[in-house]
Amino acid sequence: MRTVIITLTIVFAAFLLPAQSPGSEFIEYTSEHFLIRVESNITTARNISLQLEAMYTFFNQYFRFPEKSSGLPLKVTILNSKPEFDAYLRPIIQRQYNGYVYLHYGVESRNELVGFVSNLQEVTVSLVQQAFQQYLKHHIKNPPLWISEGFGGYIRDAQFDAQTQQINFVEKSETAESIQISLDENVNYSLLPMNTVLSMTRESLAANNTSFYTTIWALFSYLLNDAPPHHSRILWDSIAYLSSSASAADNLNKLGERVYSWIDYSSLDRNILAYVQNYETPYTLLGKGQSLMQENKYAEAEEIFKRVTEIQPSGVGGYYYLGYANYHQGKYDSAIVFYEQAQTYGLDANLGNLAIALAYHSMGDTDRAIDVINLVEPSSKHYARSQELLREWN
Repeated sequence: MRTVIITLTIVFAAFLLPAQSPGSEFIEYTSEHFLIRVESNITTARNISLQLEAMYTFFNQYFRFPEKSSGLPLKVTILNSKPEFDAYLRPIIQRQYNGYVYLHYGVESRNELVGFVSNLQEVTVSLVQQAFQQYLKHHIKNPPLWISEGFGGYIRDAQFDAQTQQINFVEKSETAESIQISLDENVNYSLLPMNTVLSMTRESLAANNTSFYTTIWALFSYLLNDAPPHHSRILWDSIAYLSSSASAADNLNKLGERVYSWIDYSSLDRNILAYVQNYETPYTLLGKGQSLMQENKYAEAEEIFKRVTEIQPSGVGGYYYLGYANYHQGKYDSAIVFYEQAQTYGLDANLGNLAIALAYHSMGDTDRAIDVINLVEPSSKHYARSQELLREWN
């Protein structure tokens, strides 16, 4: 899964730009770390501030930045609609965005996070990513790309819980799975070398765009979950040595001297690759379960497929193979339930009806089996098999 984090560094004079969209008047609300400006009402501002304060706390659990002495709040502007959002940004940037954008002018009083009122998932994800950019660049003006892009992509699925007013974050396996599939299907595919990733700049990113975002996800997942101390300290030492006001080049040079110089890159690359290959995903679990079924170990396979449905509750594969494993253990009622669940989540209806019909027939309910198998469409690749079974059952 590729995650692109858009942060705009404005290099022209900030005072030349309009501060608001035509005809708009903002209501302002101040929280501990934020100045929220909204067009709608104070309730919207309070709700946004609760989310952003929870995110600030969540980010700071990792980075532990001290409070800045300037005391200036982080500015956030929320428009009522996407058209108003577009109009607000038009004097600043030409292209359109579908979610939040952090505008980094390099002038603390002007930097702002801009968004619009929406419940769309795409907008919610962009809020998490862009709020992190604002948080990070509030403390470190020019962080290395692997930290700003990497951590922002890693935590993209964080969710605000309105009841607890906290951020819930569960690492998802989609990126690991995409890497595993690519490694299996393409012998030429590989993650980027870590010495390349850790020194990446925006200029060099263009040449490595395809694999940078998957590699950086793998790096953060490894560093935060499975790395031995001599590898996990790469992140913590890097954060500690960053200078709040240094240029991007100076920060990279300092990390090169103080952190990167002692890294055994061959070991780091091997460990990350092994970590991703062994990462528990639906892809690896389905393969393991299918291997167990080939050995007629259906009860063991069933437990593996249950794990798949826990990781991927709306996925087809876990439920289909749960049905298959239950069928071969003689648990036909359960098999039918799982096959029907798989159909609900997108299993080919013809394949599902064929499997369900077989389960009914094995239960001794031939009439019901015939009714269901007659639902298999003539255009389906499963139709010939359905007709063979009908001849056997009639």
